[in-house]
Order: sequence, then structure tokens, then C-alpha cells
Amino acid sequence: MRHKRRVWLAVLAAALILSGLVILSMAFPVEAQGGWGTECVDCPKNFYNMTDRSLALDGAGHPHIAYGRDHLYHAYHDGTAWHYETVDASPGVGQYTALTLDGSGYPYISYYDSTNGDLKYAYEDGTGWHIETVDSGGGVGWYTSLVLDGSGYPHISYYNDTNGDLKYAYEDGT
Repeated sequence: MRHKRRVWLAVLAAALILSGLVILSMAFPVEAQGGWGTECVDCPKNFYNMTDRSLALDGAGHPHIAYGRDHLYHAYHDGTAWHYETVDASPGVGQYTALTLDGSGYPYISYYDSTNGDLKYAYEDGTGWHIETVDSGGGVGWYTSLVLDGSGYPHISYYNDTNGDLKYAYEDGT
């Protein structure tokens, strides 16, 4: 059990360091070198514990980013300018975000609600954002990963910090 906790502490430490580097790079942009371009998307903004799945490209190759800590945000570029949305204005949401886009370019986001300790899920369908609590009970929803299956149903893997469990949630339409 101690080894398992040490591993998760090491993962958490690495995530914190990476988050700090991202914050610094956003706060202090540098000139692009070697063909790389950088730009500040939403500076300064309060975000924490972003995962590698918080970035997706739409069909036209434009970036979409999900992030948060104080609230859940979605930023996207339309080819001309950045646009920003507050997806979930609840306090303490938006950590451990995972983002995917459906075939029509609509965003789907899984994320952690640190105020309630819940795994949450948000999606946009052209009529607005819809928010659901997927799992509750304290400490569920860390390190989310999200995919849509061939029928468009979400599948989410995540960590339950309270029990030390890897969990899987899915919607099957029933």
C-alpha cells in the first residue's frame, strides 16, 4: 500500500510541476524558435492539474482547450480569434480535464469537482452546455480520460483517490 501511495504521490508531484511550467510559459511567453509558435490563450486564468487530454483539434485543425480550477472553461480558436466560455460556473471545478470532440466538432469534457469530490461530465450539443455528475462519494474523478464510442456515447476512466481505485464509467443509452 505504501508503494502504491508513493507512486501516486510521484505522479501528483510530476503533474504539479508540469502545471507550474505551463502556468509560467503562459504568463511569460517567449519568442518562437525553430518553427514553434506560442501565444497566450487566456491569461491570466486560474487552472490546475491539466491532463494531456485537455487539448483537441477540430476537423479544420483549430485547437480547443478545456481547463479550470475555480470554474470549468472551454477556449477555442476559429481560425481568426480565440473564444472563451465558462462551461460550469460552480466553484472548485475543472481540474483533471479531458476533452474530446464529436464528428460535428461539439466538445465533451470530463473533469473533477474538488468542492464535492465528484466526477463530472459536460457536453455541448448546439442548444447549450449540459452538465452531469457521473460518480460521487468524495475523491472520485482524478486523472480523467474521455473517448466517445462509435455511437457517440462517452467512456471515462478516472482515479478514485479515496479508495485508491482505477474506475471506468460509460453511458450506453439505456
